[in-house]
Amino acid sequence: MRTFGCRKWFHAAVLIFGAHLTFCAFQSNPLPAHLVSSVIEYRSEYNRSDEVQKHCKSHLADLSYDACFRKDLEAKKWVISNELSFLNGEWQEVSGNKPLMPSLITFVNTSKRLVENRGFRLASFWVTDVDVASASSSQGNMVNVSAVLQVGVSTWRSLSYMSNEIQDFEVYPGSALLSIFTEGVYAELRTGERIFCLLGSSRLPVRGKDSSQPWDWLDPVMNGAPSSPTLVNDSQLKVVLHFPNDLTLTTRQVSGRLESLHDTSESLYFNPVDLFSQLGTSSNYRFQAGAMFSRACGNREIQPGEILRPPSVYMGKAFCTVVRKLLGSWVDVLPNWNCTTSNGTCSKFGPFLYPKEEESAMMEGFNGSQLLVQEIRCVDYRESDGSYGANMSAVIRAVLSTQNKNLGFERSNLDSLTLAAEGKWNSRSGELCMIGCRGGNKKPVCEMRIRMFIPLILSLKQRSVLVGSISGLKTSPEVFYPLSFHVGIQPLQHLPFVNHAFQPSVDVVSSMSYKYTKIEEAKALRQEDDSSGMAKKIRKSLLVYPSVEDDIMRLFDDLSLGYLAITNPNSPKELRRKQYIKLDVLAIKEHVSLDRLRSFGYSHSNATVYHKNYGKRKAADAEEPYDVAAQLEVMDGLGKKIAAFSAEGQYDPTLGRMYLVGCREVDVPWETLKQFSEQLQNGLDCSIKLKVEYPPTNARWFMNPTVLLTVTSSRSQDDPLFFTRMELRTFPILYTRQREEIVSRKNLEGGLNMLTSSLILGCLISQLIYVKSHAESTPYISLLMLALQGLGFSFPLITGVEALFARRTSYGEDMRNSVFDRGFFLSPRNSVWNEGQRGHIIGYMVNLFTLAALFLTMRIIQKVYSSRRRLLSRRSLEPWRVPNDKKVGAICLGIHILGFVTVLIIHTIRLSQRPVSSAVYMDWHGGVHRQYDWERILKEYYGLVQDLFLLPQVVGNHIWVVRGKPLRSLFYVGVTVLRLLPHFYDSLRPQVFNPYFADEFQYANPNSDFYSKTGDITIPLLAVALALVVYIQQRWNGLQWAKVLRQGFSKLIPISSKMYERLPSKTFEAEMVESGADQIYDNGHFVASTES
Repeated sequence: MRTFGCRKWFHAAVLIFGAHLTFCAFQSNPLPAHLVSSVIEYRSEYNRSDEVQKHCKSHLADLSYDACFRKDLEAKKWVISNELSFLNGEWQEVSGNKPLMPSLITFVNTSKRLVENRGFRLASFWVTDVDVASASSSQGNMVNVSAVLQVGVSTWRSLSYMSNEIQDFEVYPGSALLSIFTEGVYAELRTGERIFCLLGSSRLPVRGKDSSQPWDWLDPVMNGAPSSPTLVNDSQLKVVLHFPNDLTLTTRQVSGRLESLHDTSESLYFNPVDLFSQLGTSSNYRFQAGAMFSRACGNREIQPGEILRPPSVYMGKAFCTVVRKLLGSWVDVLPNWNCTTSNGTCSKFGPFLYPKEEESAMMEGFNGSQLLVQEIRCVDYRESDGSYGANMSAVIRAVLSTQNKNLGFERSNLDSLTLAAEGKWNSRSGELCMIGCRGGNKKPVCEMRIRMFIPLILSLKQRSVLVGSISGLKTSPEVFYPLSFHVGIQPLQHLPFVNHAFQPSVDVVSSMSYKYTKIEEAKALRQEDDSSGMAKKIRKSLLVYPSVEDDIMRLFDDLSLGYLAITNPNSPKELRRKQYIKLDVLAIKEHVSLDRLRSFGYSHSNATVYHKNYGKRKAADAEEPYDVAAQLEVMDGLGKKIAAFSAEGQYDPTLGRMYLVGCREVDVPWETLKQFSEQLQNGLDCSIKLKVEYPPTNARWFMNPTVLLTVTSSRSQDDPLFFTRMELRTFPILYTRQREEIVSRKNLEGGLNMLTSSLILGCLISQLIYVKSHAESTPYISLLMLALQGLGFSFPLITGVEALFARRTSYGEDMRNSVFDRGFFLSPRNSVWNEGQRGHIIGYMVNLFTLAALFLTMRIIQKVYSSRRRLLSRRSLEPWRVPNDKKVGAICLGIHILGFVTVLIIHTIRLSQRPVSSAVYMDWHGGVHRQYDWERILKEYYGLVQDLFLLPQVVGNHIWVVRGKPLRSLFYVGVTVLRLLPHFYDSLRPQVFNPYFADEFQYANPNSDFYSKTGDITIPLLAVALALVVYIQQRWNGLQWAKVLRQGFSKLIPISSKMYERLPSKTFEAEMVESGADQIYDNGHFVASTES
C-alpha cells in the first residue's frame, strides 16, 4: 500500500492553509453590498407612446425646438440620468377620502412624555434609461425615458435606490413603500423649465369599503403579525415633475404630481399626490442673490436677540474648508433665555413653522431640537485690497425633538422647516451674513438674516467654535425672536491625519485661547477640601499623581476620561447603574488642546502633530496647582446624554484632585426659564461644583485605580434648578505610560513566543532525523502524543490567523474611519501604534513557525503510521503484536477527565472567594464581555494537556514494553523545557495591571489558574516527572523493565506485552531495520519498501 510522501503532504497542507487564509481575509473584509449583487436597471419597451402623447399634450404646449438638442443629447444623457433625480423628497396628499397609502403612527418617548410620531412621507425619483434614438428635431426638445418613482411612509428608515426585482408594494411595522415603474418623455420648455411627463404601472393596495378605516390589514402588520394586503394591478398612473433650469437661491425646488387616470367613481382611483424635493449635489449652483443680500446684510443695525460679534474671530484665508468642517455635524439651538416680549413670540422656534400637533411639545422648550446645514456650496476668493472672502449657499433644516434624526438627516424637501440661504464672508469683519428663504410655499419667503462667527477665545460660558443667529429683517412681517445656535468643540476633536486639505482647521485650533473666569471660586473649593498637614505630607511623600513633568500633552491625556462608571459607589443601599462618562480637558494653564481624541476605555492625542510649537515643556513649579478647563458628559447605557457640564478650576498634582466650577444648559419650559432668567448667566446654571479624584500612578497594586467624580448643586433644595448629588466611580483606568508598558510587554512576550516556537521547530527536526535512523523503535512512538501536539499547533492557526486579520483591520483603516463614529484614533507617530505594528510582524512570524512545526509533526505521524502498517502486514495473524493507541487513549482520557473535574472544582472554590470574576473584561472600545468559566477552564486545560504531552508515551511504554529508544532525548527533554518556560517566566516577571486587553498575556496569562503560583510549581513538577519516567523507560531495555514489573506488579502487565517478550529479538529487529536504499531485510531476503 502506498502512502503520501513528504511533497504531497507539504502541498496539501499549503493548499489547506492558503484556503484558510483566503477565507479569513474574506470574512474580515467583506465586499460592499452594491458589489455583491448586481442591480438590474429598469428599461421600458416604450409601447405606450400614443397614451403618453394623449395625456401629456397639455404639459408640452410650450415645448422648445432647438436644432442642437438632438446633437447634444449624448452629452445631456448624464445630466438627465443624474442631475434630474432626487432621494427622500416629500409627498402630500390632496384632500379627499380615497388615500393612496395608509398613515403610520408611532409614539416617541421624549424626556417629558409620549409624543405622537407620524413619520415622514418620503418620495424618490431617478431616471433609469434615456432612449437617445427616439429623439428627432421635428418633435422638438423631447426624448423617451424610463424612470422609477417611489413613495413611502416611514417612521424609522429612508428610501433608497432599488432594482426592479423588488415588490411593487411593501409594508412593514413602521414603514410602507410603493414603487411605480414609468415610461414617458423628458422635455425642455421655452420658459427654461425641464419637465418629465410619465405613465406608470404598479400594484396598489385595495382599500376597504369603510372610508373611516380603509386599511383593515394595517393593524395586524403594525403589531408584527404576518398579514399582507390584497394588491391589484394598475397601469393608469400619471407622473409629472418640474425641474428648474438653474440652481439658485429662489429656483432650487422640484415639484410635481402623481395622479390616477381612473374616473373618480372607480375603486382604483386615489386622491392626487403632490411631490416636492430640490436639485441635488450634481447641479451647479449660481450665486445671484445680490439685491436680496444687500437688503439683508447691507444694514448693520443689530436687533435685540441677535448674536453679537465675539472679541476675536477667525479671519484666515481658507474659510470654506473650516466652515465645512464645523457645519458637518448637528447644530445645537440655544433657548430664548433673554426674550422679554410676549409668550407667543418667545416660544416660537425662530422662523420655522412646525405642524400644529407639535405645538405642545415645542412649548416645553427647544431641548432636543437641532439644526442641520446641508448642501453647502462655498467658494473662496481674494479681494483687490488683499483681504479674503467667500461666497456660500446652504440649506438649513430644522429637525424637531419628536422627529427621527436619521430620517431628518437624509430628507431633501424644502418645507416650512427649511431655509435656503446665500451670502458672503469676508476676512475684514470675520462675519458670514446670509439671506434666508423659507420653503413650504410656491414662492419662497426671503425675509430672514443669518449671521455666523467662528470665535477664537473660549471660556466657561463660551464653549462654541461657531456661533450664529437667525433673525427677521426689520421690514419683514415675520415676527419671531431671533433663534441662536452654536457648534461645540466636537468637530475639532475629529481631525484626521495632517495634510494640506485640513491645515486650515489646524490653524483654527492653534489660534484659540482660553479665558479663565472662575479660578477664585475654584481656589475656595480646594481650600475647603484641603487635607490636614500630616496626611498631605504622607500623600506627597509616598504617592505620585499625573503632573506636567516634561510633557504637558501627556497630562492632557491622563486627565481626560472616557470610561464606564458605576453610580452611587459609596451607597450600597441605593440602586447602582452603569453609565458612561466623557471628561475632556480642553486647557491646562495657557495651553489649549481641542484635538484630544477620547473614547471609552482608551484615549490618545495626536497633539504632537498639531502642537509642534509646544514641544516638551517643564513646569516652573510642579507642585503648584494648574488652572484647567474641561467639559463633562454623562450618558446612560444606550448612549443617551443624561447631563452635560462645562467647567473650569484647578488641578492639584500633589493630591491628584481637580476642583471645578461648572455650568449647564437649563432644560425647562420657556415659562419657567423666563422666571429664573435673572439667576442664570447667559442662560446657564453656573451654581455647580465638580470634584475629580484620580488614582496614583505608582500604587496601582495597593489602591483601586479608579476615578471618583462628584457633581453637586450649590442651590438650596427648594430651588427648581437644584439637582441631587451625582457620584460616579469609573472602572479601572490606565495612564499613558501604563498603556505603553502593556503594549511593550505584549511585544516582549510575543518575541519569547517566537523564540520558543523556533526552538520547538529544532526539536521536531531532530526527532524526524532520529526516526529515519532508528526505524526499529519508530512504531513505539505514541500517535496520540503526536496528534495532541499537532492539534496544539493547529488551533493558533485556525483561530489566531483570523484574529490577526481582525487586529490588522482595527489598527489600520477601521481605526482611521472610527474617528468620526466612535471618537477613537491613534496617530502613526504614537508609540502605542508603533508597538502594535511590531506586534503584527511578530504574530506573523509565530504563525509561520507554528505552520512549519505542524508540517514536521504531520511528517513524523506519517513515518510512525507507515512503520506500524509494515509491521502489521508481516504479522496480520497477530495484530495484538502491533502497538496500538486505543488503550492508551482510553487511559489518558480517563486521567484527563478526572483532572479537569478536579481543576474545575478547585477553580469554583477559589472563584467564590473573589469579589469580581476574572472572566469579565473590557475591550479597547469599552465593551464589557463575559466568558463562561467552564469554557475558559476547558481552553486552559487543553494547554495543560500539551504541557503534559508525554503522558500518552509513558502509558504506551508501559503497555507495549518498548525496546530501544523511540524518542530522542533532545526532543522530549527540549519540548518539555520549552513548554515550561512560560511558567518560569510568569513566576519571575513583575506584574503589570491590565484590565482592558483580554488577549494581552499571550505568553502567560496570570488570570489563569494554570499560571497561578500553585500552577507554576505543580505543572513543571508533573512535566519533569513524566520526562524522567520516559528517560528511565528508554534507559532500561525491555527485558530489564519487564523483570522489574513482574517482581512488583506482574498482574498489571497485559498478555499482549508478555507475548512481545517471547518474540525472538533478532527476527524482530531484522523485520524492522530500514536500509539506506529504503528497503527492509527480512530473514535473509530484501523486500521493497512501500514508503515513498
